[in-house]
Amino acid sequence: MAQTHNKYPIDERMWWTYPILFLSVIIWGSNFIIGKILVEHFDAYSITIIRLIAINGFLWLFASRYFRMPKGPAKVWVVIALSGIIGIAMNQYTFFLGLVTASPVTSALILALASVMTAMLTIFVFGERRGGKFWTGAVLALVGVVLSTFDGTAIVFGWGEGVIILTMLTFAVFMILIQWMSKYINAIQITLLSNLFGLIILLPFLLPIMGGYGRLIGRCSFCSSQAASSSIVLQTWHGIAKCLKLGLRIQHC
Repeated sequence: MAQTHNKYPIDERMWWTYPILFLSVIIWGSNFIIGKILVEHFDAYSITIIRLIAINGFLWLFASRYFRMPKGPAKVWVVIALSGIIGIAMNQYTFFLGLVTASPVTSALILALASVMTAMLTIFVFGERRGGKFWTGAVLALVGVVLSTFDGTAIVFGWGEGVIILTMLTFAVFMILIQWMSKYINAIQITLLSNLFGLIILLPFLLPIMGGYGRLIGRCSFCSSQAASSSIVLQTWHGIAKCLKLGLRIQHC
């Protein structure tokens, strides 16, 4: 019997994975630029809440049909809650809080150390072993981040960079929790439930400023009606901008 040969070798069939990976890097990098722009106009907490609402809405809309409630032991639910607190709520909030003063470039380099920190944590948590190549790479990565904070005369490391380090640590811990949870529940359950718990944890902190948000909603209604009186597209964006600026003033009152 004649052997059939694959018409497209592996390296030719999979060429499209590289543009996808490159696009992922661009999107990940733009996250820091967009975050830096947002924190110049809005507070970190509001950005975090809005972002988590959007994330949860998107995930539950498109992935809920594949979701099944996990039936693992009670400790799984404890770890899910911890992943929501540490890996979602704390991670997202500290990310925007750090960008208030930290440089987007330095922040990206610090967060890139999360993989190194995760590998180091697995040594203590799961008993994994690392060789000389790993430790050499870890040291080089750390040196690269330190050099990125050097302005020619001294190392510039402020409060924002310290908060971004906390963001990196929370992400590393989140990866450890995911590795443990993956023994009991699938990726969809981990993603949906951890993001949901993260949002639930942050929502109670909205109560002290609910009065201000009530006024903000009323103002938004006025802005929306004003938008309808002129060009729909341009005036709507203008109204949204006015609402968001008003929200900042209310929160600072």
